[in-house]
Amino acid sequence: MFFTASYAWYLRQLIKNPRTVNDCRSKGAYLYYVLPFVYGAIVAIINVSIGLYGPAGFWCWVTSNHQVVRWLQFYFVVALIFVFNLWVYISTAKALQKHNVRVRSFSNMSEANRKEIRLGYRIALYLLIFIVCAIPGFANRFQNVLRPNNSIFAMNILELVFIVIQGFLNAIVYHFNMLTDRARR
Repeated sequence: MFFTASYAWYLRQLIKNPRTVNDCRSKGAYLYYVLPFVYGAIVAIINVSIGLYGPAGFWCWVTSNHQVVRWLQFYFVVALIFVFNLWVYISTAKALQKHNVRVRSFSNMSEANRKEIRLGYRIALYLLIFIVCAIPGFANRFQNVLRPNNSIFAMNILELVFIVIQGFLNAIVYHFNMLTDRARR
């Protein structure tokens, strides 16, 4: 989930000012790698030391007695990333509309900047996949909080299907990115 936020931020920087992308990449790159691991380690250490892990059903690692912890440690973070990605996606679309002629023509950009812009378009697909595929899971989690002992089978299946589809769609985008890169060489 954190990787989509880093993609979103990188995409925003690409579209906002392509000439500063290399600066953005070098200054904040460590955060892309450190933040997910540090956050995960801190959450795991806290949960193990307090004894929150245990039999929790099909979807989660924190026991069902601790719904608030589940939401704060995972779903709230996913929701923040979801909203952030949605904001980046919408603001990027608006920026591209505003500068559509300049971006499409690439007339006043270097070859490196043109490659970065094209990369931005491809990265946007990962964000769109995350946004679309996260919706069934959120709906199912929300329903489980409202009625914890009355799970809806169809919602469980939808969540599972979209989890699998997200990985599959990401793999397809990655594959086409590789083909595109090979064709340009």
